[in-house]
Amino acid sequence: MSTRAGWALVTLMRPALAPTAAADVLVGRCHQGSVETAEIPALALLCLASMGLYSAGMVLNDLFDAGRDRLLHPERPIPSGAISSTRAAVWGGGLLIAGLVLAQAAGRLPHALSVALAVLAYDGLVKRWALPGALGMGACRLLNVGMGSGDVLCAPGIATFSYVALLTLVSTTEEDSADSASLATYGWSLAVAAPAAALATPHPVWALPALGTLGFVLARRVRRGGATAGRFAAPGLVRVSLFGLLLLDAGILLGYKRALPALAILLLYPVCRALGAAGRHVATRRPS
Repeated sequence: MSTRAGWALVTLMRPALAPTAAADVLVGRCHQGSVETAEIPALALLCLASMGLYSAGMVLNDLFDAGRDRLLHPERPIPSGAISSTRAAVWGGGLLIAGLVLAQAAGRLPHALSVALAVLAYDGLVKRWALPGALGMGACRLLNVGMGSGDVLCAPGIATFSYVALLTLVSTTEEDSADSASLATYGWSLAVAAPAAALATPHPVWALPALGTLGFVLARRVRRGGATAGRFAAPGLVRVSLFGLLLLDAGILLGYKRALPALAILLLYPVCRALGAAGRHVATRRPS
């Protein structure tokens, strides 16, 4: 594989965001109670499985969008020719299978299958429409939290579903001509949903510092976007919200008094932000 194709594959996988999927699994597992030492290997496998499924979804998302991107985003890896559709399909399928194999080893194959099916449904069909797409993406995260908890409708999963569905509605406006008032409504709702997630935990006061910080950051970004001339500026808010999933999960973990995994996620947050910024910089260049 050439250097250019290698960078293209990394771009498709969005590795800086993959830890948000593993953090969801930790939230789900901690909802069930304390993690015993003997469970740590299986939990680690489950986190890796979740990251594999997430990365597969990212690659397949661009594969399904390749025709549209040739018109709207010809600079992206597949339409630019940096990586072929065939190679992207092989990698996406391979990551999906790897995620399922790891989940089987962790004893959660049925839950992982539900995540994989939700990802394929979103990438291949429901994202074509704004509201079904938002609900579909929220369902992917809901099922991902459920993969950790074993309970699809646990309270943290529902809180994550709400946050991600609103985030997805904001993201659908990046190329729409929707009016600024409607887009700002989505953004303000997202900013409110972050601290409201504390209510999904047994100890909301513990959760509020992280979740309130996330809500404040989102609200500030919405204000900045609303002040932009013309259409509401969604891309910056989307990036902040995506990485904000780590703060969301850390806050929920704190609401369960799971300080150690929450601290690990909080320490990971700036690292992922830096990797994401570096990835955007690299994506603007054309490696030989």
